[in-house]
Amino acid sequence: YLSLKEKVTEVALPLYAGAEDGINLIANQRHFSNIATNTKADTSYKLIQDITLNNHTSFEFNAVFDGDNKTIHLDNLTASIFSVNKGTVKNVKFDGNAVLTEYECGIIAGNNQGTIANCENRAAAEIGNSRGGGLVGYNQGGTLNGLRNYGEITLTKSTTGGICGYYKEKISFCRHYFWNSQ
Repeated sequence: YLSLKEKVTEVALPLYAGAEDGINLIANQRHFSNIATNTKADTSYKLIQDITLNNHTSFEFNAVFDGDNKTIHLDNLTASIFSVNKGTVKNVKFDGNAVLTEYECGIIAGNNQGTIANCENRAAAEIGNSRGGGLVGYNQGGTLNGLRNYGEITLTKSTTGGICGYYKEKISFCRHYFWNSQ
């Protein structure tokens, strides 16, 4: 038992689940949210188990994120996971649901200037603004390669799409399998 006069020492929780060959390991939402504090181009992250994101705050991303074919379950996502992607996001799956209403919105990124590759979506998403897409809102000179969408995407504005809402270039080998336009 502690007396009222004893000091309680706070224990700092680790930012990530550990590291493997210089790659920060992500095992839960807290680890994932900590990515926002360090998105330098020379930093890498790897998902080591399925996680759930809820009450997520979008952030700009400049590093490398490898989902290792694990799933991020979206619990009523209301903003793109990454507001702007200037790094590399690859090998990640999504399920759950999202209601995205900001300009330039998509489950993975609102604006992509980097690379998004080999990702799969099975989440239902309602896209309620222009330049909104199931996975990416605006591909602004970035690369989208090998993306697959199986989730129901409900679109309510123009310049929206199942994979990407608006793009300038470099979309290849992407497939959209479900559509619901109001």
